[in-house]
This record gives sequence, structure tokens and C-alpha cells, in this order.
Amino acid sequence: MFKLNLKIALRNLWKNKGYTFINVIGLSIGMASCILIFLFIRYQLSFDEGVKNEDRIYRFVTDWKYDAFDDYSNAITIPAVKTAKNEIVGIEKSAAIFRNWSIIRVKDETGKDLIKKDETLYYVEPDFFEIFGMQWLTAKPTQSLSQPNTVALSETAAQKYFGNAQNAVG
Repeated sequence: MFKLNLKIALRNLWKNKGYTFINVIGLSIGMASCILIFLFIRYQLSFDEGVKNEDRIYRFVTDWKYDAFDDYSNAITIPAVKTAKNEIVGIEKSAAIFRNWSIIRVKDETGKDLIKKDETLYYVEPDFFEIFGMQWLTAKPTQSLSQPNTVALSETAAQKYFGNAQNAVG
């Protein structure tokens, strides 16, 4: 039965080439439009809108000009961050962010060193937490990263390295 219906449909499509062409083009345009709308919406929803003042947060990028092409990088020099804050009117706060693939040494309850590799470590300046308005489980944002050799951990990272967030403090 299915073969018969398919054969009749193909004969009708072949007999009415003009209508077939219009229908196929219309279907193609409709599907392409749906895919483009989906991609646009997915791109827009990929941004974290849970950050307070997200409309006032900007990121510096470097525009590299080469002979054959242009390239953009999210990396700028550390002094450029402070220079921008001091010389560009309207910048209230600035914070440099540096991603690092590191090996972390943590001591367990017995004092034995545990070495863990982590690819999601970031070095940030203290203003980072004020800019992005992170919520704190313990300590205060003004104290975090104000001294050398201090760290701020997410709850997930504290559980990964110390078992729970309370063991990470101190």
C-alpha cells in the first residue's frame, strides 16, 4: 500500500513540475529559516543572564591584523587593564582574568600531599567578585584575594579538593 501511494505521489509531482518546484523551494526556505532562528535563539540564550548588571560588563579583546587575515584574542596585557581603568572615563571597576592549566597540591587529613590536575583554574583580581556579584558560602568578598596566596573556591571545587566547603576554610 505504501509503495502504491509513494508511486502515485511521485507521478503527480513529476506531472506538475511547476508546483513541485514552488513547494520544494518554499519548504527549503522554511526549513532554513527555522534553523537560522534556532541558531540565533541558542546563541542568545548561551549568555549567563544571572549576573547582576550584565548590561554594564564588557570584555577587552585584542584585534590582531595580519597580511592575510584578521584575528581576535581575549588576551590583553595586564598593565592594559590598569591603564584602561585610569584613562578611560566610565570604567568603574576592572579585573584581569588569567586562565591557567595547573597542578594543585592539597593536603588530606593525615597531612599527605594530594596532587590533582585541574584545567579550569583562573587567576583573578579582587574586583572580579564585585563586578560579577558572586554569592559566598563562607568568608567575605572584601577579604578574598586581598592577600597573596589566597584562593576563592566554588562549592563544587571545594568538594572536589577538600570533601566539602567547610573543610576548605582555614
